[in-house]
Parts: sequence; C-alpha cells; structure tokens
Amino acid sequence: VKEAIAMVGAELPFERASELLEEIGNVSVGKQKTEQISEEMGLGIERQTEEEQKKYWETEEVEEMKDIPPPEYLYVSADGTCVNTEEGWKEAKSGVVFSARSGLEGPVREKTTYIGSFDNSEEFGKRLYLEAYKSGLEKAKEVIAIGDGAKWIWNETQTHFGKVTEIVDWYHATERIWDIGRMIHKNDTAGLEKWVNPRLEYLKNGRI
Repeated sequence: VKEAIAMVGAELPFERASELLEEIGNVSVGKQKTEQISEEMGLGIERQTEEEQKKYWETEEVEEMKDIPPPEYLYVSADGTCVNTEEGWKEAKSGVVFSARSGLEGPVREKTTYIGSFDNSEEFGKRLYLEAYKSGLEKAKEVIAIGDGAKWIWNETQTHFGKVTEIVDWYHATERIWDIGRMIHKNDTAGLEKWVNPRLEYLKNGRI
C-alpha cells in the first residue's frame, strides 16, 4: 500500500493523489500522510542509490549484473533546469538510460531507467555512468549520448563513456539555425523563413 501511495504521490500533487487513491483503490489517506509516505520512500531510494554508488566506486561491483542481455544500442541523455527550493534556486539534473534494438523504421526502445538529483555535474556523471553500466554499457554494440550542447553534459559523457556517438538534440540544433537566420534577416519574416527552411532540410538529411 505504501508503494502504491508513493507511486501516485510521485505523479500527482499530494491532495489529488490522496483523492485518487480513495476513488480507485479504496485507500483512505489524507494529503499530509500521502506526502509523508511519498517523501519517506523517496529518501529511502536515495539512500540506496548513494550506498550503491559508494560500493561501486570503491569495489567496482554491482549486484545482479550477470543476467543482463547485451543491448544492441545503449542511449544516455542528461539535462539540467533551475528549480526554486526552500533553500533558494538550485539546478536539478535529470538523466535517462535506455537500451534499443534495430527495427524496420529505426531503433526500437526497450528497457528505460531515469535518475534525478541536485548533485554537481561530476557526481551526476557518476550516477549516469553507473545506471548505464547496470543496463549493459560494456556489452553494447554502440553507445549514443543525446544532449542540448551544454558543456558539462559533453564533459561527463567523454569522461565516462569513451567512444560514444554524440548527438545534439533536434530542438536545440534547429534553435541555433533560427538564431542565425534572425541575425541575417532582422525584420524580414519572409526572408527569414526562406533562408531557414532549406537549412532545416539539410540538417534533417545529415548535411551538417
């Protein structure tokens, strides 16, 4: 029951989570109790993560690694955003690791895991690496890193993943093209679109 409360509490505001638990699960807990249980379980998961990190970097051992099938492709991605906390503004970092296999129309996603923390970039890079390692990093045919161009992301990618295919995500790559277009065609909307659109096609077709 606590696990169910925490899962719903992670997805919704605590008040709505409390209402939904009662509506569909006949679990009657108030907003404050939902918040308390969710945060307690979150802290427990964080402690487990920290212990696993410490153990790996001291011994290079991770439990239950033998049965992981080798992924054809392994993708890693990280990002950061500023959030307002009780201690002021901080950068929250998030990451995703997912394996994929070849499909008829491109890679097909398989297992996915997510991480998030207020760690500095070096510590977060270690978290991301360990998550990738647990997902079969050393057995992968190809490792692909996706990011928005922030220096800390590529620094950590190169530190931990060695030979990796680096991809700047489509949104941020095209954003730069639009920025350049606006510098060239400051007050000319028609000229701006006429200049930008062919270059977006170039980028889409790999003509970097």
